[in-house]
Amino acid sequence: MKEKNARAEQDMVLHLEGNFRLKAKIRIFGSVLASGQSIRMGKPKLLLHWQGVSLIEHILNKTTVIPFEQVQVVIPDQNEHLKRIVTQYNYSLIYNNSPYMGLGNSLSLAIGSLPLSSEAAIILLGDQPMLSAEDIV
Repeated sequence: MKEKNARAEQDMVLHLEGNFRLKAKIRIFGSVLASGQSIRMGKPKLLLHWQGVSLIEHILNKTTVIPFEQVQVVIPDQNEHLKRIVTQYNYSLIYNNSPYMGLGNSLSLAIGSLPLSSEAAIILLGDQPMLSAEDIV
């Protein structure tokens, strides 16, 4: 029985570039929370550049190598710069009309926007440029 379970689990693992491993038989969605107000920063933090690329693009670039069923990005409804960046990736936009309500509200919007058929979601924060694709999977 253990041998059969091990073989079934092995069949469910998808090998990607490098050492990435992700169970592929379940529908995993990616959700990027990117609707913070950047009050302490004084300007839109996710648009700041680090190593020549905006913070949000660091995360979005990493999601492209992961076989998510779909990626959705929560952004403030008034931020046209973020909208332009995210639409280049052909990801679903979720507009947060109340970014002042904080991270919990953004998370609620993301989870509430997942299809009923989704089995799992990986929640990412838009301001973590040092997060690697390996960390995500």
